[in-house]
Amino acid sequence: MMANQPSTHAIPVVTVFLHSGGRILLLRRSDRVGSYQGKWAGVSGYVERLPLRQALMEINEETALPPESVVLDGIGIPVLVTDDAIGRQWVVHPFLFRTSSSEAVVTDWESAEARWVEPNEIDELETVPGLKEALATVWPPFGDEPLWSGLARVALDTTSGATSLAIDGLRYVGDYVLRRPDVPKRYAALACAACRPSMGIFPHLAARLVLGAEISELQSEIADATAASARAAADAMGDARRIVTLSYSSAVCEAIRTMRESRADLRVTVLESRPKLEGMTLAKRLACEGVEVTVMTDASVVMAVERADAVLVGCDAIIGEYLQNKTGTRALVLAAREAGIRCCAVTQTLKIVPSRFPHSPELQDPEDVGLSEGVRFVNSVFEM
Repeated sequence: MMANQPSTHAIPVVTVFLHSGGRILLLRRSDRVGSYQGKWAGVSGYVERLPLRQALMEINEETALPPESVVLDGIGIPVLVTDDAIGRQWVVHPFLFRTSSSEAVVTDWESAEARWVEPNEIDELETVPGLKEALATVWPPFGDEPLWSGLARVALDTTSGATSLAIDGLRYVGDYVLRRPDVPKRYAALACAACRPSMGIFPHLAARLVLGAEISELQSEIADATAASARAAADAMGDARRIVTLSYSSAVCEAIRTMRESRADLRVTVLESRPKLEGMTLAKRLACEGVEVTVMTDASVVMAVERADAVLVGCDAIIGEYLQNKTGTRALVLAAREAGIRCCAVTQTLKIVPSRFPHSPELQDPEDVGLSEGVRFVNSVFEM
């Protein structure tokens, strides 16, 4: 999949490989599941939240193993799988977990049979599409507890921005490289990219590391790029005095600070960005610095734009000609276009997703949106 064709229509799923004593657990899918009946697979399920969190839930549901009985041993780059026979495309998020409780596995209705096999035995079985390719991203295992626990924190964080998360990921990779200089740096770099594959900075930094960039060099580049993009955004706003933005972006925050230095009458409206209200964080920070700021609900986007002369938003990824940002950005951009006012996104080349990287938007816990019997909630975090 070329980067200028985001895989927004591919169905995201997790595939978990449990291993113990050099063997991996495969499950033969029962006749009661909706697809690939009778085929061998790992522990799997549709992604409805962050992939690592979904993986832990699927392990518990399909094997009865609690989270404390498994240890993360690998996060693989997503695998794009096209099944022409049924007309579907999947984005598979692979994970590897180690367990010492193999005898405690109890399968549920989704599996007709469980089998611990040598990894090379997968060639002899009739499997779901892409299973061998998914396994290749996490096998053989490598890494140590500090690396995987650190990357797990990055993979599960729902409060920090993409840039700060990437800085943390780089630090964990750098520490591991120092501990294990005998292991090629690319292995840890790819694992870091797989932590948050929806955020463009992660696959971008991984590609740079694989191509030979030093971690210290990239850390400095991130700091410089954020400052430079903020200055460029402030210039791009021209003489605008009434700005509308959405959610939280460190680059947007810095750009508004820069604008405030020459525009004492600057006023900013922040759309709150549901369900976690990240816009409130930006509003409070700007207010502490003396900026006149107003918070409005996401549904008030048209009203907010009618009172503005420019829109400035952040960006989590650049995929070809598409920008990805927090859900709600598309409505804000369309409202700005209808009103005929300037609309800019502040970003850095560090967020360009490498060509052919299998990108898919991120989902987070549906419970953050709501919880009610018989109602399905979806928490789509980003949009193109």
